[in-house]
Amino acid sequence: MVVPGGAGRCGGGGGGADSISKAAGDRGGRGGAASDGAPREAEADGDAAWLYHTCAAHATMLPARDIIQGALEALALAKTDEAGAQARLFDLLGDDGIETIMGVFARKDTLLTLTLADIMRFGPAANAHGQSHGHGRGHLLEDHRGLAPVPMAARRSGPSISQQITIRSQGEIDAAKRQRKDQRRAQRHAQSAGDGPGQGQDWLANLGFDEAYLEQERALGLQGGVNPDDPMGLNNLLPEGSREYHAPQALPSGTEREWREGYEWVHIPPPRRLPAPTGNELVPISSLPDWAQACFPGTKRLNRIQSALFSTAFESAENMLVCAPTGAGKTNCAMLTLLHLIGQHVDEAGVLQRSALKAVYVAPMKALAQEVVTTFSKRLAPLSLVVRELTGDMQLTRAEVDAAHLIVTTPEKWDVITRKGGSDGSLATACKLLIIDEVHLLADERGAVIESIVARTQRLVESAQTTVRIVALSATLPNYRDVAVFLRVNPERGLYYFGGEYRPVPLEQTFMGVAEKNRMRLAGKQNECAFEVVHDAIRRGHQVMVFVHARKETVRTGEAIRDLAMKAGVSDDFRCDGPDSPSKEAFEQHDRQIQKSRNAELRELYAFGFGIHHAGAATPGAHSLKALLCLPTRIIRCATQSVRNNRNASPRSQPCRTCVCRRCHEGPCMHRNAGMGRELARALGRHQRDGGV
Repeated sequence: MVVPGGAGRCGGGGGGADSISKAAGDRGGRGGAASDGAPREAEADGDAAWLYHTCAAHATMLPARDIIQGALEALALAKTDEAGAQARLFDLLGDDGIETIMGVFARKDTLLTLTLADIMRFGPAANAHGQSHGHGRGHLLEDHRGLAPVPMAARRSGPSISQQITIRSQGEIDAAKRQRKDQRRAQRHAQSAGDGPGQGQDWLANLGFDEAYLEQERALGLQGGVNPDDPMGLNNLLPEGSREYHAPQALPSGTEREWREGYEWVHIPPPRRLPAPTGNELVPISSLPDWAQACFPGTKRLNRIQSALFSTAFESAENMLVCAPTGAGKTNCAMLTLLHLIGQHVDEAGVLQRSALKAVYVAPMKALAQEVVTTFSKRLAPLSLVVRELTGDMQLTRAEVDAAHLIVTTPEKWDVITRKGGSDGSLATACKLLIIDEVHLLADERGAVIESIVARTQRLVESAQTTVRIVALSATLPNYRDVAVFLRVNPERGLYYFGGEYRPVPLEQTFMGVAEKNRMRLAGKQNECAFEVVHDAIRRGHQVMVFVHARKETVRTGEAIRDLAMKAGVSDDFRCDGPDSPSKEAFEQHDRQIQKSRNAELRELYAFGFGIHHAGAATPGAHSLKALLCLPTRIIRCATQSVRNNRNASPRSQPCRTCVCRRCHEGPCMHRNAGMGRELARALGRHQRDGGV
């Protein structure tokens, strides 16, 4: 066989010519005579070898056989649509195969006469078969698949094979197997001999592996046996701060789980309560200075949490992060830090210098800001300190800002104020205490605002060389240590974490998952489950609050529970105006105001012992209902998320022993699936400060 540019390599004289003639005859006489068939046969074999090795060089994602088959199909398409054939080859080979596509179309006439079997004769299978039989340079190779004979000269004179193609004989494969066995034997020997780190670690190099392979093995830690200095391989771990730990997620111990008719019932028992505090564990209010005792009217001792952090909050200026359950008394913790700042402005004669006193309290919502203003104004009144609200709804003049000693604002408002820079005389530079409430909202969509507030405050401290104390209050956080690092809190002095066992009222949780896909039947089953829980609590004389996700749902849920009570014949248990009802006096006291309400649904449901409340219920009846909730009545409250988050509820509301969150898989809390359980727990805790569950 003769290939282009390689005719001089076909030694062997006439024997080679006879072989070529025989090969041409075996292929079916593509030429008329032997003298004419030899050049055409040589050209076909040369193009076949070129196509195989060129396609093999592109065999990175697909095998060479599939690429060759696709090229032949594209050439067949070129008879009718040459542009389509070029596009098909481009999709097959990509932009790296432009030269290959040009070569294929240059050899189109010859390649169209070949089949896939003709081209695959030049593959490694045919070469390995020929090497195993040891034929000479001019002899023919018979493929083990029964393909046409392949001249040896064509194999040796074609284009060079890419480095991605490896041709190995059966003997080489057997030698590689023996080499791997020797490697494993040497590794076992090194481990049993107990070689040190300086010995036995290069046993792969002793076997003749190249340096590139050895570097890869060393990087993966696979070379050698176990390092006696690091048996667990801890030195190969990533550095501290770049690893993540995911705690296993499971229900608490003692959880009961069972399937009931139409829903799954899961009951989580309350955590074990701590033993009663000892006499020396709680800090008495009498230990405070006289001017500070006036800020705790009616209080004799601090509770367990406040006593634990008393020394840091009141006697030092450390940054603090307090993580405690809802209702545990974090407001008093903030008051202690504020009293420490006030104490720094009391001179030796006991006179308070109020002119330079300035603190900022950041509340997450405007409604909570109003409640903080009301609470702190009453408690700081004996010290003649002014507390003002600065939110989007409440603007202050420059004189009012200067006269205020405690400014209660929202994250967005304080972000706008501090963006103006920390020039001398600004509010940002005058503030010496920054209290951030509900700092767990860092994981919320508003977390970026809190981050900017903290970062801007820290930059002000560094640039102006001043002191601003940051006190963060939060519900229980899973990554409280990371938040403490962000706030620059000393973990030994300013970080306090209190678990669910510190909740003043143990929280008992019950989940009911309704297995129903139809929305109407799903709502009906949820109403039935809510009715069972509400009726059980009412019979025990406890208040109940049912949370829903929309304002209209407050009326619908109240009507549904009322209808179910009437259907079951227990509607008298819900009414508050019965002769034996303990809530009759309070009920009749506010009935006249309720009847003046423009809300017909409220007037109708109130007669059956139900009340509805949401952010839009700003009518005289709603105000009277708020006042009624402050009395020990058994009225059932149907409220929205705004009340659940304590936005519109009265701070003097009576605690509810039972809170029902209906359809908690809907509404805003579903946008934060990771924190939905913690959000519900905080919501329930806000309304159970003084009662049981």
